[in-house]
Amino acid sequence: ASAEQLRHGSEILENLIRSDGLLIVAAEYSLETGVVEFLDGAAGL
Repeated sequence: ASAEQLRHGSEILENLIRSDGLLIVAAEYSLETGVVEFLDGAAGL
């Protein structure tokens, strides 16, 4: 599932996101290097 689908696919998750209780970000994990690349500008979190 994409981060966007997760953000809007559940009323419970939507409520948590609205109340700043949850942040869903897109990321890609490299099996070769073990590096996680955040795609939503969330690397500074």
